[in-house]
Amino acid sequence: MFQIGQKVRIKKDLIPGNTYGGITLFPGDMKDWRGAIVTVQRIEYGYYAVKENGFWWSEEMLERMYLPGEKVKVRQDLIVGNKYGDETFIESMTHHKGKHVTIKCVIDGKYRIDEGSWNWTNEMFESSDIKLNIVIVKHDIPGLDEYIFEVPNNMVPFVKKGSKFQVDSKDHVAIAISDVITEDITCDIVKSLIAKMGGHFPLTQVCEVAQIIQLNEIIIPKSFKKSPPSAGKIAKCYEYYKNNKKFDRDIVVDKGRVLIDGYVAYLVAKMFGLKKVEIISKYN
Repeated sequence: MFQIGQKVRIKKDLIPGNTYGGITLFPGDMKDWRGAIVTVQRIEYGYYAVKENGFWWSEEMLERMYLPGEKVKVRQDLIVGNKYGDETFIESMTHHKGKHVTIKCVIDGKYRIDEGSWNWTNEMFESSDIKLNIVIVKHDIPGLDEYIFEVPNNMVPFVKKGSKFQVDSKDHVAIAISDVITEDITCDIVKSLIAKMGGHFPLTQVCEVAQIIQLNEIIIPKSFKKSPPSAGKIAKCYEYYKNNKKFDRDIVVDKGRVLIDGYVAYLVAKMFGLKKVEIISKYN
């Protein structure tokens, strides 16, 4: 399974017209992406959308790309003269068999390691243990079931029991009823939780989390200051907060607390003299 923002490669050996994990590789433009390195942008219902094209891909159609600085283990069973992917394993590479090496750089989908100038491929490395961060959540709508979400590594510090996540409707949120659980993807805890809740890989990922912060922590870009909202929009938001003690829209910031959306609510918060506000933080 892959995470949002992760580099992956579309497998080269996909056959046009065949179906892989529910997605068919169409003979047209889609097949031309075979072998390309792309970036995961969205994950929905177990399928991946990538930044570089408009197609959806299944996990079976993709393979992970290792990053510079990442440690990997060279397979022990590599045979001199055999091809693995697009590269032949040669005699001078044999002393690395069964050993952990560090990826130095990636060139055209091939790897160079911290020693030598040989090209290495995914097929020459062992699959590493994959750690998975998960959190159990429940919608704030009475009667809805509990679900299990994946928490990307960069969001782990911000997610804990009681955290709120925005979901598909702005009127409803999911609330964490557990702290983040980090385990090997194959461990019994993970497998039993996913089976119990009817989940499947890849899990839906948390990409936005609600937090209470100081209003003065929010950084307003010059673009917002140059184009202030209309008096009508401010008045409408002001009246809504006055009557409901909450805003009719979210204040959304990035991981650096820079405002992305919700400038009207921010201005109204200042008008009411609020010191703290609830914001939605985007980390992907």
